[in-house]
Amino acid sequence: MTISLLLGRISLLVWADWAFNNLGIPIVALIFYE
Repeated sequence: MTISLLLGRISLLVWADWAFNNLGIPIVALIFYE
């Protein structure tokens, strides 16, 4: 595994975690309170 691929994997995980923290919770709330 190359360094660039590893960094890409890490950045993707960080972005996914940010997206879930900022978007996932409101989406779940909308689903439950619909």
